[in-house]
Formats: sequence, structure tokens, C-alpha cells
Amino acid sequence: MVPVSTTAATDSAAATATPDEHRQQQRPVQMVLWALGEDELAQLAQPRSLADPVERLTRADERHGGVGLADRHVGHATRILRAAAPPAVPDQVRAVVAAQHLAHAAWCAFDAAEPLAAAGLLARARQASAGVPRPLVQRLHRHLVHLDLVLSGIEVQLTADSRRRMLVTSIAARNGATRRPIRYRALLTVHTARARAHAGQTGEARRLLRYAQRTLDQAARMPVPLWLSWFDQPALHTLTARVYLTAGLPDDAADHARQAVQTMPAHRVRDRVHALLTHAYTQLATHTVDESVRAAHTALRLAGHLHQGLLAGRAAVGLQQLRTTLGRYPEAPPCNGSPPTTPPQPEPR
Repeated sequence: MVPVSTTAATDSAAATATPDEHRQQQRPVQMVLWALGEDELAQLAQPRSLADPVERLTRADERHGGVGLADRHVGHATRILRAAAPPAVPDQVRAVVAAQHLAHAAWCAFDAAEPLAAAGLLARARQASAGVPRPLVQRLHRHLVHLDLVLSGIEVQLTADSRRRMLVTSIAARNGATRRPIRYRALLTVHTARARAHAGQTGEARRLLRYAQRTLDQAARMPVPLWLSWFDQPALHTLTARVYLTAGLPDDAADHARQAVQTMPAHRVRDRVHALLTHAYTQLATHTVDESVRAAHTALRLAGHLHQGLLAGRAAVGLQQLRTTLGRYPEAPPCNGSPPTTPPQPEPR
């Protein structure tokens, strides 16, 4: 999907498009304003001026990672909240779009391995959307719940208490999503499976992952909100592999990690790096050191295409951790590349 534009070529194509093609061309606007329903979309006299930056920044994050993008999202949110509103744009709509920017900023801060900044931005997103009627803000609320779950898993040392809190939080979120879109329910199910695996409940984790797969299959032809577009079959393979590693099931983990590497779209560089890192760890768990090193070298090469290369963010942290791990294997050749500077953090997503 390309960013929404106002070029003459686009206008000309729209004028000659069939009804189905016209709906497809309008979809970027609806994807960008995922927090709004049809009635609210009709109220936006200038949708591109409010929402186009969300589309462009989100696609940049999808391709190259979120490092360095949080401040740009915050800047857009600040301008939206402070500027005089066009007559046809209600204050509540402005608040939701600004909160959407802040939510994306929280994700970008997390991707930059700055969880405290992410938590602060998440709180600001909630504050910006406070008082907005639930029908208008419900899709934004789902994004914020997911970010809460992501941030709840960031602890260098998982204690028994933190595992219990993670499990309680994920179960509550999943129970609260029983009537929500099924792709969202599938994502929350993966979070719950991860918490079950950390709690040593391997059988339940496996059952939940099978359920997530069935649910995502059902969602394949349904509209996808912009913030959730990353959660597809390749992403589910990556997440499933990590849960199986946590559960002590390396063969299952290796199978899903291999499928993630094989199916992840080439343009999603950051996600490919994480899929390769996951694949490398599953190969170590199954005692295939040579394949792990090959995956690490490929990840190092791809990471050079991310924002700030190998110098910052979760990808850099993951590469450093993998290099350290491979250093414990005498038979592994050296894994070269510029050393990241970010301290290690877990990799929840």
C-alpha cells in the first residue's frame, strides 16, 4: 500500500476506475483512519492533512524499524492538538488521530529499546483520548491494550510474581476481547500462550497457539486496521517459535521459525531480521550451530538497512545477544558486524 497522495495521476485514475477499483483506491484513507467509522470519515473535510503522516511513518516503521520515528509521531500529535481545527473536523476526531500518533510513538520507542519512554507515550495516548465516546475510540483502545501487553513482558529477570502478573493481564485482555475482531483475538491469544509458557503450562500454551492459528486463518479476508497489519501468518510463525522455545519445545520452535524466514515479505526488513534471529536461536536449541551462524550473518547484513543500522534498537540488541551466545560455541565461526550500543532487553513481539 502506498501513502495517500493528491497527485493528478491519482485523481485521473480514480475518475476512470470501476466501483471495485475505486473502493480499493479509497482503502488507504480508511486504513490510515482506522480509529474512525464511516460517519466520522464523512466529517473529515481534509483527511490527508490529519492522517497521511500516520500512513507514511507506519510504513517506514514496517520497512526499516521504528528507531528515530517516535519524535516525529509526537510532533504530529502536538500540532494536531494545538492547531485550530477545520470546521468539519470535531475536536474528538482530532483527539483520536493525535492519540493514534502517540500510540505509534510508543511502539517506535519500544522498537528503539526504550521501554520507559514507550510507557510514558502510552500514558499520553490514553490521556489524549480521555473523554472521547467509546464507539469512536474503541479501535484505538485495542491498540493500547496490545501495547500494554508488550510492555508488561519487558523484564530482564522474570520472577514468579512477574510471570503471574503477565498471565493475569493477558487472560483479562483476551477475555475482554471475546466480541472483538478475530485477528485481534488471535493476537491476544498468542500473548496468553506466551504467558502460559513462562508459567510452565506447556500443554495449554500449545492449545492456545493452535487456536490462534485457526483464528488468524478465519481473519485472512477481513479488513485489517493499520496498526495490526504486521500480524499475519509469517509474524505468527515467528511468535509461535518464540513461545515454543520458552516452553522447551525446540523442534516445534525450529519448524515455525523456518517457516517465518521462508514466508516473511522481503520489504519488511525489521521483521525479517527478527525472524532470522528467532531461527538462529531455534537452530542452537536443536544443536545445528552452522545454520544458526548462517542466519546470524544474514540478519547482520539486513540490519544495515534499518534506521541507524546496527547502532540502536531491538534488532541491534538481539544481534548482540546472539553474538554473545554464539561465542560460547567453540565450533561457531565469528559473527562479525558493528557492535550495537543498546543494553540487552527481551524481545516480546
